[in-house]
Amino acid sequence: MTAAITVSSQPSPDDLPLEIVERKGIGHPDTLADALAERMSVAYSRHCQQTFGAVLHHNLDKLYLRGGHAHTGPGVFEMIAPVTLMIGGRVSTSFGDQAIDHRGLFEDVARSYLTTVLPNFDQARWLRIEHLTSDRSRYPIWFHPRDLADLPELTCPTASDTVAVTAWWPHTPAERLTLALERHLNQQASGPADLRLGQDIKVMAVRHARRVDVTVNVAVHPLAAPDADTYHAILRQVHAELDRVAARELDGALEYQLTLNSGDTNPYRGKKHYLLGSGSCLEFGEEGFVGRGNTPSGLIPIHRPKSVEAAFGKNPTYHAGKVYAVHAEQIARAVHAATGTPSTVTIMAQHSNPLREPAVTHVTLHGNTDHAAVTGIVRDTLAATDHLALAMDGMLIPR
Repeated sequence: MTAAITVSSQPSPDDLPLEIVERKGIGHPDTLADALAERMSVAYSRHCQQTFGAVLHHNLDKLYLRGGHAHTGPGVFEMIAPVTLMIGGRVSTSFGDQAIDHRGLFEDVARSYLTTVLPNFDQARWLRIEHLTSDRSRYPIWFHPRDLADLPELTCPTASDTVAVTAWWPHTPAERLTLALERHLNQQASGPADLRLGQDIKVMAVRHARRVDVTVNVAVHPLAAPDADTYHAILRQVHAELDRVAARELDGALEYQLTLNSGDTNPYRGKKHYLLGSGSCLEFGEEGFVGRGNTPSGLIPIHRPKSVEAAFGKNPTYHAGKVYAVHAEQIARAVHAATGTPSTVTIMAQHSNPLREPAVTHVTLHGNTDHAAVTGIVRDTLAATDHLALAMDGMLIPR
């Protein structure tokens, strides 16, 4: 199949009568797994680039978080069993005659990140790390390169697999609202805004015509809520804050209704209050896997096309599921910057396609724009985008 660039038009998800958007917050186990895998890949890639002059072969997209166990109630929190981080995938463990301390690197990344995003999670006591990566391959030098000549992608970059990915730009009002609500509470770079709250936040927005109903579930630290009155007082304050965020973000574009902690109406007595002492549902056995949460956009948009490719943790040099996630979003951004038209971009690549010539690149325009002009934008963006630099700069790190 030769490389093809095609363009079509159809309504935006914002024009449909129904739009549903979900976000698993920064402290959700699946989001944590994605973030840890991607941060480890970025750290490993930077180390290799600085030390050896190239990113060595690796894929860390098989990371798993196994939940621990806690005793929790109003005014009560005790961690009984630790969380286990299982780091899977494959990784180059040497270059020439030089060994790579990948295990120490990965542990430093994990403990540092969890300390930042889950400040109430005592990783020193409550985190076990198991290293399950391998350096096995049918090609003996694949994960043990003798020199840069053993990295074929440096001279002949090709797609590592047959894949299909999608991305879009810009977000719809419902998507922007979903992101804004969770990000107001979880400020990823500097930690959460309010230590009385947990970071395992879920946001679900359902837009019917020009009205959006949003459900937000926010945990409260049990020691900050020794009784029901205090718990509900904290939630009233959070509700008022989120109302202000929603009004500012939508700016009249949509009517909205915000519901907080709908689970508090559960008839089962034990589920009346959403309490988390560590900040994440990992504390009572929930689990996290790479690729089960948000797309690289930070959202789970039900009415947009979605690939099952997990970009997080993959090699940023030539792993197709990651490389084309970067290219697809960059194309959508370039189309919007040049024309003002929103679009959704789909890229399908066959195994061993030249990396910048995927078999299919299709742009679905959500507006009236000249198709020939868009084809040129696609071609130029595929040629010019430095996917390695963008990935190593953290473009795909969940935030």
